[in-house]
Amino acid sequence: MRNLMWKDLQQNRNVLLVVGVILGVIYLFPPLLGLAMAPREFSQQANWRNLLDALTGASWIATWVTILFMSPAIVGSLFAGERADRSSQFAGYLPIPRGKAVASRFAVAILCSLAFLLVNGLIGLWCAWLMPTFLGHQAVASHELPFLALMVLSVYLMMFGLACFWSSLLSSPVQAVLAVLGTAAVLATVFLNINNRLPEAETRNHLASVAAYGVAPILGLVSACVGAWICHRRLEL
Repeated sequence: MRNLMWKDLQQNRNVLLVVGVILGVIYLFPPLLGLAMAPREFSQQANWRNLLDALTGASWIATWVTILFMSPAIVGSLFAGERADRSSQFAGYLPIPRGKAVASRFAVAILCSLAFLLVNGLIGLWCAWLMPTFLGHQAVASHELPFLALMVLSVYLMMFGLACFWSSLLSSPVQAVLAVLGTAAVLATVFLNINNRLPEAETRNHLASVAAYGVAPILGLVSACVGAWICHRRLEL
C-alpha cells in the first residue's frame, strides 16, 4: 500500500507543485505589493499592521481557493488524469488488487488536499492570534471559530466527494474540475432560490445551517462512495 501511494504521489507531483506555487503567490502578493508601493516605509509598524491584515485576508482566500479549485484538481489528476494518459490502463493489468489501487488514490488525494488546507488554516489562526496585539481587534470572535471550521470542512467534503464522482466518470481532469464547479454552482443557485423564498430570517438561517452542516457533508460522502465504486468496477482503474 505504501508503494502504491508513493507511485501515485510521484505521478501527480507536477499538479501538487502547481497547487503549491499558486497558493504561495496568494500569500506573497501582499508583502510584494507593500514593497512596491512604499519600499522605504515598509519597516514601519503601520505597514506591518497592514501586512498582517492582508495576510489574514490572503489565508481566507487561499482556503477557499484550495477547497473550490485545488482539491478538485488534485482528485481529477489522480483519477481522470491517470485515465487520460493511460497509466491507469497499464496498472489495471498489473497484479495489484483493485481495492488497494483505488484506496491508494483516495488516500493520496485526501492527505494532499488536507495538507494544503491545514497549512492555510494554521496561517489564518496565526494571523488571528496576532491581530489583537498589532491591530487592537480580533479578526473573528473566538466563539465563531468552531462554526467556521465546521463550515469549511463541510464544503471541503462536498467538493471532494463531487470531484471523486465526476473524476470516476470522465477521462479528463479539466472536464472533471469543470463538472464539479458546475454542480456546485447549480446546488448553490438552488439553495439561494429556496432561501430567498422563505419569509423569516430565522428560518433562512436554520436552512443555511442545515445545508452547510448536514446536506453538504452527506452529499460529499455519498458522492465519494459512488465514485470509489465506479473506479473499482471499471476495467480501466
